[in-house]
Amino acid sequence: ELSVEPEQDNYTFYSKQYDLRGEGSPMVDRIKVVLAPVSSGDVLDLSGIHFDPQSTNLTSSSGQEVRRLSRLIHGSPGKSFSIEVTLQGYVQDTIRSTSDLTETVYDSTRIPVTYSIDSVTTATRDSIVVKARYHNDRTLRQAKAIEAALVREGTPLTRLASSGKAVEEAVLEKRKTLVRVIAH
Repeated sequence: ELSVEPEQDNYTFYSKQYDLRGEGSPMVDRIKVVLAPVSSGDVLDLSGIHFDPQSTNLTSSSGQEVRRLSRLIHGSPGKSFSIEVTLQGYVQDTIRSTSDLTETVYDSTRIPVTYSIDSVTTATRDSIVVKARYHNDRTLRQAKAIEAALVREGTPLTRLASSGKAVEEAVLEKRKTLVRVIAH
């Protein structure tokens, strides 16, 4: 991990994690870091926040990034912050075809069915068809988990907002979860 932290609490910070296990690791990585007072509209990529596989639980290594963000929020009392979690690699299916499909959406359809009571009289009753669809969009719950971690660090919930979205990504290597925070 490379992290650059400011002396003043209201300044932005920079952090980046490197995976040195593979051959794709850069030998040289030039980075331009600008630390400045946080302003409305500033976007911080939180590459140090990760979740346990197929869950909404923050990894233990995410704690340092949460503490940095908490320090920034506390140092900027006139600002509010939005936490955005984006999943690149949304998948859905009508069967639980992989262990990653942990979320379920149920959709019901009401169908009126007419039936005969006797040779002259008919009646109508509703029949309900329920379909389950499984997907891997945990982004809103992950954003709420970050929000809860910040509240445990003493951040007032009134200064936080959270959202999540998922987009499809066909290339397996490009699938990932991105976390960022926006100052308002």
